Amino acid sequence: MLISWNIRGLNKAGKQREICSHLNDLRPGIFILIETRVKHQKAIKIRDNMRLYKCFLDNYQHHDNGRIWICWNSTNYKIQMVKSSSQFIHYRVESIDGKMCFEMIVVYAMNTIEQRKLLWKAIATLPRTNRPWCVVGDFNNVLKSNERIGGRMVVAQEFQDLQDMMDLCGLSEMDNTGDYYTWHNKQVNDPIYTRIDRVVGNSLWFQVIDMHLRHLPPSVSNHVILQLTNQPRMRPQKNHFKFINCVIEFDGFQELVAESWATPIAGNPPCILWKKLKRLMRPLRNLSRPLNDVKRTIVATRKEMNALQQDIGNDPMNKELLLKVKDKTVEILHWNEIEEKVLRNDGTEITANDEIEQVLQHFGDLMGNEDRTLNQIDIRVMREGPQLSTAQRQLLMQPISDKEIFEALHDIGDAKAPGLDGTLVTLLPKKASAKDLKDYRHIACCTVVYKIYSKVLTTRMASIIGSITSHNQAAFIPGKQIHSHILLATELIKGYTRKQGTPRCLFQLDLQKAYDMLNWKALETILLELNIPEIFVHWIMQGVSTVSYRFSINGSNSKLMQAKKRC
Repeated sequence: MLISWNIRGLNKAGKQREICSHLNDLRPGIFILIETRVKHQKAIKIRDNMRLYKCFLDNYQHHDNGRIWICWNSTNYKIQMVKSSSQFIHYRVESIDGKMCFEMIVVYAMNTIEQRKLLWKAIATLPRTNRPWCVVGDFNNVLKSNERIGGRMVVAQEFQDLQDMMDLCGLSEMDNTGDYYTWHNKQVNDPIYTRIDRVVGNSLWFQVIDMHLRHLPPSVSNHVILQLTNQPRMRPQKNHFKFINCVIEFDGFQELVAESWATPIAGNPPCILWKKLKRLMRPLRNLSRPLNDVKRTIVATRKEMNALQQDIGNDPMNKELLLKVKDKTVEILHWNEIEEKVLRNDGTEITANDEIEQVLQHFGDLMGNEDRTLNQIDIRVMREGPQLSTAQRQLLMQPISDKEIFEALHDIGDAKAPGLDGTLVTLLPKKASAKDLKDYRHIACCTVVYKIYSKVLTTRMASIIGSITSHNQAAFIPGKQIHSHILLATELIKGYTRKQGTPRCLFQLDLQKAYDMLNWKALETILLELNIPEIFVHWIMQGVSTVSYRFSINGSNSKLMQAKKRC
């Protein structure tokens, strides 16, 4: 767990005691104290008095008042400084168990727009990383006109530079629970509330780092405590966003999508696509809100029609009532058609936390563990087998064309559009009386972007796969049928009931699916030894090794689980 807190001074003993009390209650593995106002020569004494963690970073070399302190528990985390200034500290975090690695920039922005411009420019020019990263702290800056109540009016010049930096870096703000406004001047007359403390992260931060942001009460400070924790939040069950096809028939759908998509976003093409799709989720969720409880809507409409029909019995010639009944009839038929289109699954609900953990543990053993016991691939045997020709290699290495992307997109079924945050795994029972986890089949619902990516690569592989596979391999090979092996097996077991003849036996093996247990290093080595071009192998491995999973349990999604089938 991590907390960030602007404490507005730490020189008084009473303030130190109160801060220590909160830290002891929260027990964060990493905590950030901002605006300490402690001179360098007093820092060590105050840290000792407060019994803080012995591992710490600060920015005294850039400012006399030690504007930022970062302390951490060295038994859980390793932290390495990357860069610092008077307004920020950039550092790298790695958990001791190796399960978490990310970069974080802690900011305490200056009071003037010109000084903050230098901060946003410095962050925007930092070297890009392929790790999850975020910016946390006191931005001293609003992001929207509604983020201040009282005081002077918010103008666009205040937040434009911050917004430009976030767009350039592909950063989005984390949602939070708790108070919306993070700072209060604590004045009875002319009170001011504003939102200036926040956490913003890149796309990998939201996909890989499974943390929740909570705003805790400010206590003796004017600023709320920003608490990042991977503990589940106690909140009502929230359904995962799903796009339902019948929404395209709703009034305003085309205009809503066109308006949202036309608004420009800065960044590289994948980031722009991801952010535009993410931005569409909220308006589409609002548009499809009537679908949340179709059954209840039908019952309510039916009651209204029954009441109208009773009124007609008393006044059969009333044209207004007749028109209302006609409209209600059309409305009931309309909602019944929608209910028919909405897929509803009936399943056994898992309620106990230990049962949910058992689900994650079971499938985590399949897809989320590293394999360090693999023997090396026999290179000599691989090189004696079939390999790709130069022409086939050239075919695989061609730049991806717009035509390939378009064909892959149109090859995806209309109902294949789950959310954006990694692969969603749904458990479907193999039989009516499913009790154990092995009785459930896990179905992975990939994102549309991932489906396009994989279909383009699969289509290219289909053109050459027949030349590097054995003749007895029939499954998933263009031009061959797995039914041929079924017929062959039928012929082979003929005569097994005869008493005469040579002794024989038949084994039925319970083979788990290849993609559940396949070692990534073995896959990469085999592909390279088949003379597949390195760039194409890299594309495949990117699609394999960057996958993260969420399990859909009782309609809610579990925490993210990163796939790790590698050595």
